[in-house]
Amino acid sequence: MKLKKLLLIFVSCLLCLSLVSCSLSGGKEEASDTEGELTEDTTGTENADPYLPLYEGDKGVKVIYSPAASSEVINIASQLARSLGRMGIATHEESPAIATDNHDSIEILVGETGYSESEQAYASLGYGEAKACVIGNKVVLVGFNKASLDKAVELFLYAINECKDENGGARIPRDFSETAIINEKIAALPVLSNGVLSGLSDTGDSCYMLTVKEVEKNEFEEYLGKIASAGYALSIANKIENNIFNIYKKGDDALTLMYLENLKTVKMLTEPARNIDFELMTKDTSYVKGNAEVTLTQLGVAYEDAEIAEYYTSGMSYVLRLDNGKFIIIDGGYDKQGDADRIYETMKKQAGSDEVTVAAWIFTHMHSDHAKAFIPFAKTYRDRVTIEKFIYNKPGGDIVGNHTDSYAYVSTSIKTYYPDAVITKAHAGQKYYFGAVEIEMLYSLDISLTALKNYNNSSLVFRINTEDKQIMMMGDYSE
Repeated sequence: MKLKKLLLIFVSCLLCLSLVSCSLSGGKEEASDTEGELTEDTTGTENADPYLPLYEGDKGVKVIYSPAASSEVINIASQLARSLGRMGIATHEESPAIATDNHDSIEILVGETGYSESEQAYASLGYGEAKACVIGNKVVLVGFNKASLDKAVELFLYAINECKDENGGARIPRDFSETAIINEKIAALPVLSNGVLSGLSDTGDSCYMLTVKEVEKNEFEEYLGKIASAGYALSIANKIENNIFNIYKKGDDALTLMYLENLKTVKMLTEPARNIDFELMTKDTSYVKGNAEVTLTQLGVAYEDAEIAEYYTSGMSYVLRLDNGKFIIIDGGYDKQGDADRIYETMKKQAGSDEVTVAAWIFTHMHSDHAKAFIPFAKTYRDRVTIEKFIYNKPGGDIVGNHTDSYAYVSTSIKTYYPDAVITKAHAGQKYYFGAVEIEMLYSLDISLTALKNYNNSSLVFRINTEDKQIMMMGDYSE
C-alpha cells in the first residue's frame, strides 16, 4: 500500500510540473491568440528551449526599425527601447537600430522593417488589427496605424513582464502570438489581396477611413464581390467619370467604397448608417416638377466690425429656391444679425410668406465667416423657419489636427433650436435630390491623401444641377 501511495504521489507531481507555464492571458480582453503559422522558425533550426531570450550575453536585444520608417514609428521604437531598460534589461541599448535583415540575431522588429518576418506578420493581419508575435529569432510588432502599432507594443511588454526566467531575465515563448482589434468595423472588412495600405484615419462622427493605394480597377471590382459575400448590401451606386462611389449597408452600419482611378486609390469609410441620408440620395422617378422657378441668389455678408471691413472681404452666403417653393441655404456668413436677417428676408420675399421651409442648410466648412450666421438666424427665426436637414462634413480625429473652427457653436445651436432635423455627413460621390434640383458632391476631405494642413481645404466642393444650368460651389477650397 505504501508503494502504491508513493507511486500516486510521484505521478501527481509529474502532472503538476507539466501544467506549469508562463501565463500570457492576464485578463487582456481585447487580445486573442492567432494562427500558428506565424510561429514557424524561419531560420530552419530546431530550438530545444521553448523560450526566446531577450538578451545575448550581457546585453539586451536590439529594437529595429526600417531606414524608411516614419517619425511616428521611430518614436514608438525609441519608447520601446527605453521601456525595456526601465523593466530591468539593464544593458539594453536605449536607441533603436536600423534594419539590416540579419536573420540569425535575436531582434525586436517594429513596424515595416523590410525583414521577411515583418512581411509575414503583415500578410496575416486584418484591417485595424495589431499583432505581436515571435517568428524565428525575431519578435515582430506590427499594426496598420500608430494606434495599432502602439497596441502591439503593449501586448509584447505585457507578455514579457509576465514571463521571466529563473534569474528574472526577460524572455518570451517561441510560440507567442497575440492579436488585438483596434477598430472592429474596419477589422470586419475583407482584405484587398493587392494594394499598399496607406493609413487608417479617424475622420470624426464615428467615421473611420482606410486608404489603400496602388490598386488596379479590375482588382477593386473583384473586391466588390468580396464585400457582397461579407453581407454588405449595395444601397447607392454612383460614377463620376471613371471614379466609382458605392455605399453599402449592413445592419446599423454604412460602408462607402471609393475608387479614384487616376490615383489608383481605394477609400473605405465605415460609419453609423445614421450619418447618411439614404432617402435623400434616392431619386424619386415619379416626382412632378413644381411651379416655382429655380433661382440662386448670392448674398452679401455683414462687415460690421471696422477691422474686418478694412482687412477682409471673406465669407459666403447663397439662397437656392427650389421648384417646390422650399429653399437650400449654403453657408450664410458671420455671426452677425445682419447676415441672419438678410437670409431670412430674401427667402420671405421669394416665398411670399413669413413662414419658410428650408429643405437643407449646407455648410461647405466650419470657418466663422461661412457657418456662424446660423447662430443668430436660429435664435431669431426658429419659430418662422422650418429646417429639415443639415449637410456638412466636419473633419475630426486624426485628420483635423490642431485646427479650430466654429463647429461647437453651430452644433449646439442645431441641437437647441432644430433637434429634429436630419444631419448628413457628406462624402464625395454622393448625390442629393431636391425635386428638380440635384446636388452632387465632387470633393470632401476624404479624397485628400494627407492630414489637413489648411482648414480651408476641408471645404465641400459640389455641383448644383438643374434642367438646363450647372454651378460649382467650392467654399474656400484652394489646393
